[in-house]
Amino acid sequence: MSAEHLRLLRRLFDQVLDAPMGTRVAVLQALTADDPGLQAELEALLADQGADTRGLREEVEPDGLLLGAVNDLSGSVLGTYLLERRIGQGGMGEVYRASRSDGQFTRQVAIKLIRPGMDSTVLARRFRQERQILAGLSHPGIASLLDAGVTPAGRPFLVMEYVDGQPLTTWCAAGSLSVDARLRLFREVCEAVHSAHQSLVIHRDLKPANILVDTSGHIKLLDFGIAKLMRPEDGVDAATTLSGRAMTPSYASPEQIRGEPVTTSSDIYSLGVLLFELLTGRQPFLLDNVSLAEAISKATTEDPPRPSTVVTDDASTAPADRREWRRRLEGDLDNIVLKAMRKEPGRRYSSARELSDDLGRFLDNRPVTARPATLRYQVGKLVRRNRVSVLVAAAGVVALGLGVVGTVTQAQRAAVERGRALQRMTDVRETAAALLFEVHDAVAELPGATEARRLILQRGIDNLQTLAAQVEGDAELEWELAEAYLRIGMVQGDPTRASLGDLGGAALSFGQAITIVERLMAENPKDMRAQRTWAVAHEKLGDALAWTGQVADGVAHADQALNGYRTIAAAFPDSGRHQLSVAISRVKRGDLSGNPNFPNLGDLDASVEHYRAARTILEAPVLRASPSWGTRRYGALVDERIGTIERARARYPEAREALERSLAVRRGLASEDPTNNDARRDVGVTEQNLCEVHLALDEAALALPLCRGALAVYEELHRGDPSNAQGVRDVAIGLFSLAGAERASGDVAAALRALGEGAAKLTEALAAEPANVPNQLTLARMLARHTLYAREAGRPAPWAAAALRALRDLQAAGRLGAGDEELMAQLAGGTGAIPRE
Repeated sequence: MSAEHLRLLRRLFDQVLDAPMGTRVAVLQALTADDPGLQAELEALLADQGADTRGLREEVEPDGLLLGAVNDLSGSVLGTYLLERRIGQGGMGEVYRASRSDGQFTRQVAIKLIRPGMDSTVLARRFRQERQILAGLSHPGIASLLDAGVTPAGRPFLVMEYVDGQPLTTWCAAGSLSVDARLRLFREVCEAVHSAHQSLVIHRDLKPANILVDTSGHIKLLDFGIAKLMRPEDGVDAATTLSGRAMTPSYASPEQIRGEPVTTSSDIYSLGVLLFELLTGRQPFLLDNVSLAEAISKATTEDPPRPSTVVTDDASTAPADRREWRRRLEGDLDNIVLKAMRKEPGRRYSSARELSDDLGRFLDNRPVTARPATLRYQVGKLVRRNRVSVLVAAAGVVALGLGVVGTVTQAQRAAVERGRALQRMTDVRETAAALLFEVHDAVAELPGATEARRLILQRGIDNLQTLAAQVEGDAELEWELAEAYLRIGMVQGDPTRASLGDLGGAALSFGQAITIVERLMAENPKDMRAQRTWAVAHEKLGDALAWTGQVADGVAHADQALNGYRTIAAAFPDSGRHQLSVAISRVKRGDLSGNPNFPNLGDLDASVEHYRAARTILEAPVLRASPSWGTRRYGALVDERIGTIERARARYPEAREALERSLAVRRGLASEDPTNNDARRDVGVTEQNLCEVHLALDEAALALPLCRGALAVYEELHRGDPSNAQGVRDVAIGLFSLAGAERASGDVAAALRALGEGAAKLTEALAAEPANVPNQLTLARMLARHTLYAREAGRPAPWAAAALRALRDLQAAGRLGAGDEELMAQLAGGTGAIPRE
């Protein structure tokens, strides 16, 4: 008999002997399924050694029944400890909560004893080894060993730190912890395991029952009873000392289940299983109630599913709905879990700390090592971390995109091998996607980004059009092209945010996007992604048309958008994101119905109805339970809009109350995200509106600092992004309001200067965007106010004729707003009286 065969028999002998009585048949059969001769040889060896082999010839009572037969020792005294109650039992022992009974001091502990009938030589040796292991470990995340001894009946016991806590999975579910909160807690587990590994200890039974979260919210790692000491001591061969399959199958690594040597990588696998369960609410493989042979087959041949595809209600008890939860898991977290659970130990994370570090990268929005470093992925992570600096480098990314397109074209012309051409086409698509969805989105809210956004998106469209000409019928590519047209339309002429002011070009781009996605929706009516792009494109087209004077057409497209958002929300009733889209669309309809700050139909009541409907949605449980930054921003937006309507109705105290609520929230949001241009602009808009309310209440002292503050915000944003047409209008409007505050404060000269500067700004804007009706109307009002202020102060009024002519032209076109008729009358009468607004 060879030495290798002897080592094999020795290893198999240990494994069968160490298995609980009720499982020995299954263990032996699984280990020798391919070699009946080996099975007979092993049975003979076990019999020769005097081992209890009854279970090898006939099935005996399952181990679970054996556990139930153990006498409960609660109430007994063990040395200086009173055993209060049994709190657990497992394959090797039972655990009691206990307290000192000698009166010296009060302390609760956990005492672990070997079960009766299990104190064989092997198990006793293991128990002594656990004592050595625990005594050598020192980490705040590992329950500490306090004492050890032997009962009068000869049963070894350990006295350990008592942890008043819940299993990790139970704690997370009960507290409705978010994905990020669960990951932060799990990183504590990784650090404790890493500390044990550094002490040359493998846990080998990592599972929720052995990882408790205490009352302070931190983890405690328990039960090193089946841990393997990796260093030889006292002449014991560490490779064979603990070669048995002491484990919980559902959390055990494939090599554990096969009975192969166990390393720290086995604990990494168990951590992967635990993380899978923590994020999904279920285990990847359900092995506890299957035969050993079936467990081996499942664990060693089947790949676990991606966590994002199997999320259960047990995981998504946090406020986020299941679909949002799945989206959070998709990509990086899927890959992290699956890397930890690789079948091959060498392909897993090299340490528990490396796993923890990758989770830290995910939480910090940095690239993780578990995911292939594609261009789109790397660029996306980079721009989310360093949005400002990436703006400078955007031109380089654009150049890269063009270079790849050129390579593809050359490759095709040269008739290069098809596989290489397809790979390069994939590179083009990755580049285009990086430009459209990563770089653009990351810099969209940064100062000075408008022109860069245009270049980025135009290059992205060029790339996609190159591909579209070569690949027909690709739904994914067509959707990306539609998104590209939508986004470039928003850069060209979205009047409600940073844009170049080209409303006509924007309308054409929005129309292109609608045409493409309508084709996709016809082919697949359940394509909710295309439905959303369609809704957004209609919303933006409605804005572009309304701001060029086609308000009724704009409202019709806004209604289309609202219906689209409702359809999506109905399909995903638990999605906060889609409910929020309906609320925002309601605000948009309110703006176009009667808000005097927007092109509108003059229906104040309809505006209020839409705003209140938006507020109802924002206060629904699905959004109120998880008040994100965006949700809070739109809540403040509704208050600002209602304040505007109350001001238009001359209900100034009510307007002031709503605007002050909005301003308090918006200042807080801007401080949370100081580089977000939209948040900073929100503060300016609310300050300006509140300034106007104070003027109407004859509170000039309160109005002036608000108007100055609003103008300072607008001017700073404009300096950072001079190509943004919205910024030009904001500065002009800010000067208009400031002029009213300066005049009310007694400084007419300052008021006239402000109106002059504002008129110059709007004249410049209209030269580039002559169809912008709100700018035409604001300029006319500004010239008229300058004229009236000048007459009131007895000064020359050089713009009187131009103001009257502009107002009459707008009247003929049916575009005058409330109060403008009275303003015309004042100008025509040559008086200096200022009508109340």
